[in-house]
Amino acid sequence: MQNRFCVWIACLYLCFFAPLVCAADLAAVPELTSLLVDQAGALNENARETVLLRLKEIQGSGQAQVAILISGGIHSESLAEYSLRVADSWKLGRAGHDDGLLILVIPSINAARIEVGYGLEGEIPDARASQWLDDLLPAIKNRELGDGLLHLLDQIEGVLPKTGADIKRDDNLLDRHPEWKLPFVLVVFSPFALFPLFMGRWGALISGPALAAFLGGAALMLWHSRTAAYAAGGLAFLLPFLWALNSYVIRDSRRGNATAK
Repeated sequence: MQNRFCVWIACLYLCFFAPLVCAADLAAVPELTSLLVDQAGALNENARETVLLRLKEIQGSGQAQVAILISGGIHSESLAEYSLRVADSWKLGRAGHDDGLLILVIPSINAARIEVGYGLEGEIPDARASQWLDDLLPAIKNRELGDGLLHLLDQIEGVLPKTGADIKRDDNLLDRHPEWKLPFVLVVFSPFALFPLFMGRWGALISGPALAAFLGGAALMLWHSRTAAYAAGGLAFLLPFLWALNSYVIRDSRRGNATAK
């Protein structure tokens, strides 16, 4: 009877008191008073302001909401468990998008973790996040956390989904294909090579080579083919001479008609 009573007491302890004891050993989750919470005092004033500015710029772009917690310690709790508790408490990201991202850094044990919202898992898979953390850990160890965080934020921003403004700006065909810019300029300015024709038929001596250079260069840049460049340049070279010859024939015919009268 006494043994059975002891068993009941042990069960009651496990059910009610043990969880309270474990909870008491958990590190408290700080309030989200800023996108950068530095409990450990690991950043100087200048570094803190610079990192915070970058976080605000990312949030202002509408791409995501990134926050950083530099913790003084998490007791016996695992890094993954604590970061999840912080992420659940802070609720980063826009409603319906779940585009929040938490960077947890614990300088005292040279550890860091990235928690990514479901909306960003396509852009930031676990393998990519792990690689970024490998780059960050030496900065934590060498007490260059400010520079390490700025580099990490650059990496994060580089893969974030584009906003509507970015997509609209990228709709420019020449921005999507910068290799077309020079050929485009050459084609646009090639008509200027025809101006010497207005000087008379001898203007073809200037217009022919100039127009051939413009259009032949554009063909070479577009198709990376000397054959295409020679073909375009050859045809362009003949056009001013044909124009001048045609102009000369018309002028002579008009002169003949005037004489006949």
